[in-house]
Formats: sequence, C-alpha cells, structure tokens
Amino acid sequence: VAGAVNAFNMLDGMDGLAGAMALVALVSFIAVGLSAGQLNAVAMAILLSGVIIGFLIFNLPARFNRQVRCFMGDGGSTLLGFVLASIGISLSQGRDVALSPVGVLWFAAMPVYELLWTMLRRLLRGRSPFSADREHMHHLLLDAGFGVRAAFIVLLCFGVFWSSVGLALRFFGAPDWVSFAGFIACGGITLKFMYSAPSYLQRLPLRLQRVAASRISDVPLATEK
Repeated sequence: VAGAVNAFNMLDGMDGLAGAMALVALVSFIAVGLSAGQLNAVAMAILLSGVIIGFLIFNLPARFNRQVRCFMGDGGSTLLGFVLASIGISLSQGRDVALSPVGVLWFAAMPVYELLWTMLRRLLRGRSPFSADREHMHHLLLDAGFGVRAAFIVLLCFGVFWSSVGLALRFFGAPDWVSFAGFIACGGITLKFMYSAPSYLQRLPLRLQRVAASRISDVPLATEK
C-alpha cells in the first residue's frame, strides 16, 4: 500500500498524469472484476473512475481548461494510490482470487516503474531515495523537447499498452514467472525509451516534431519529487 501511495505521488508532477494512470488501472480492474464476479471491487472501481473523470476535466493538460484548472496535490495522489492498492489487494487475495499480484503490477506499470527506478537511481548515486531530482519520466520527456501535451500522451500510451499486456497475460493464463519476467523486461524497454527520447523525437518528420514540441501557455513546470 505504501509503495502504491509513493508511486502516484511521484507521478503528480504533470497535470493529468496521476489521474489518467489511475483511470487506466481502474478500467483494467473493472474488466477483471466483471469476469471474475467481484462486484464489490467493480463498484468501487467504477465509483472512483467517475470521480477521476470529473476531476480530469479541470486537470488535463489542455487549452480549454486553462482558466479553470485545478491541482491534485499530495493529498489527492495519496488517496488514489491507497484506493487502487486496496482494490488490487481485494482482487488478488482471499478465497475468490481474480488475478495474481503480478497482474496488479501490470495495471499500474508506469507508476511502479517510476517508483522502483527513482529509488534505485538515487541509491546507486549515493543519495537518499527520498531526495528530489528532475529525472522522472515526465522530466526526461520535457527535457528532450516534448511539449506538456505530447509528454502526457506518450506516458499515457505506455500505461495503456502495458495494462493491455497484463490483461492479455491474465486472460490467456500465463504463468506468474513468465508475467513477472515480462514485467521486468518491459520496464527496461520503458526506461530505454525515456532516456533515448531526444533521438526518437529527432527521427519524427519535421511537422510532427513541431506538433510534439508545442506547448500550452501558462502551464507550470513539473515539480520535483
């Protein structure tokens, strides 16, 4: 639970990111819960999804909400992490297990990758794992030249894709060791992309480069966490 809370806290450095990643996980939980008849978990996931959708109207990195945007803050991201961890535990523990704990990791892959790599990176550099820096995934994309909206879309696409992989592995009955090995490998692929983001951006056609680099006026820089 504490890990999930910290993971979503680290995502809350860009408008819309923590809420969108939570929504991705919740949709996956709903799909699994419905297939396994876990209606209590499904009801909780649907309720939280509705709350997040309403919040994202005012939190997405878009032009239409620049005058009415709101900030999630640590209180909101902490609540998201706690509730998602609770739903994941209810689906993966007890008598009527709907998915394995490894499956829960896939549904929240991007927050988990962010948390694990951030702590490992700081420890390898001889720093406290709780010290702030500007090397989170959204920082890497922004520093590579992506605009806020493009960076948000890239991270969201990764989250949706890895969650879909987790769903496929679950429904096809892949062994846990295969799923976990794939999860670790996909984490390496994700980090490789983030650190190579400048070269990927340069490979795009010039028109797409300009679109990807376009910025929304009056958007605060990502905070350090």
